[in-house]
Amino acid sequence: AHKYPHDSYFPIIDWLPESVFQFWLHFVFEVFYLQILLQINLTNDAFPGIYIRALRTHIKLLTDRVSRLGLNPDLSDQENFEELVDCIVSHQELIQISDTVGSILSLTTFFQFTIYAAILCVCMLNMFV
Repeated sequence: AHKYPHDSYFPIIDWLPESVFQFWLHFVFEVFYLQILLQINLTNDAFPGIYIRALRTHIKLLTDRVSRLGLNPDLSDQENFEELVDCIVSHQELIQISDTVGSILSLTTFFQFTIYAAILCVCMLNMFV
């Protein structure tokens, strides 16, 4: 009899008589299941980087917008002032979003690094003991 790679139990498959078909069906289910888990883990690990990149892009766009203030001769002083006020409001919104999500990300990233450090320490202890 074959031994399953991750020795998981799928009642839908395990009621089938032992055969090569049952083994491969079980294997496909495990691969699919592990693929979903890996995708979830990748998404969780990549979120801080993606968030920081999006925030940097918004800040760069706001910087470009501020640098163009007053350069358009078709706009009046009042319209330029309104554009400046819009830029200030956008900047305040970016700061608020950054503070809100940043507090969550900093705690999450801290725990990830702490867990990774603990895992590395345990692995090093096992190597030298």
